[in-house]
Amino acid sequence: MKKTNRYFKILFIIAIILIPICFCIYFQYALIGKKYVKVNNQNENEILKMLEESNSIQIKGKIKEIGNMQGLGDWYLYIRYEDGSQEEEIFDDGDSFELYQYIKHNGILAGTKGMIVKYTLYTSVGIIIVYLLYKVCMRINKKTD
Repeated sequence: MKKTNRYFKILFIIAIILIPICFCIYFQYALIGKKYVKVNNQNENEILKMLEESNSIQIKGKIKEIGNMQGLGDWYLYIRYEDGSQEEEIFDDGDSFELYQYIKHNGILAGTKGMIVKYTLYTSVGIIIVYLLYKVCMRINKKTD
């Protein structure tokens, strides 16, 4: 029982430390506003079709991720290729609106890093809730004995 209490305390302290860090990082990602969509077999044809409709974009290989970021009066399109190269295009708000909406609705905030931060935050909050429930149950158990 003492070991369990000790492990819960350690997890609780780690969670308390991680929560403000995750909030700051996630807030920073929200300010940057980059959203990424991983290109896979299911959405590849749809994305390629939307890219072809934009005359200014030339595809230079197999696309790994596609993303966007809202600017002031325009928006940025980011393309990451399988070979590790990247490309960036600037569009007016009305240009390639269908592609912009697709990324906005299907994209993940700041890509994989944003997902890691988000799930670390959720896990930390979950650990704190479990620890507090554990402490309440231990108090109730002591009072009933």
